[in-house]
Amino acid sequence: MTRGARASCWARKKAYLNTRGEGLLLFPGRFTVPAAPRGEPVLLEVEGRHGEPSRWRLIDLHPAEGYAAALGAEGSPWEVRRFTLPGKAARRELD
Repeated sequence: MTRGARASCWARKKAYLNTRGEGLLLFPGRFTVPAAPRGEPVLLEVEGRHGEPSRWRLIDLHPAEGYAAALGAEGSPWEVRRFTLPGKAARRELD
C-alpha cells in the first residue's frame, strides 16, 4: 500500500470514529473503508453492525498537497463547501 493510500484509509477511518463519538473504543480493524486515495470514500463494512454502512457518508477533503483528511456524517444528502481566503486577507483575519 502506498503512503497516499495509507493516509487516505486512516483519514476515512478516523472520520468515521470521530463522527460516531467513539474514538478508538471501536477498534479500526473492525470496519472497512477503501484504501485507494482516488476511490470512493465509503464505509464498506462494520463488524457486528448490519446496515451501519448505509447510514453514514464520508467525503475526502484535500487540505494541501501531501495531506489527507476526511469528513463523515450520518444521513444524506449533504454537501461540503470549501472556501479559500486570499493569503493576505487570511492573515489579517487571524491577527
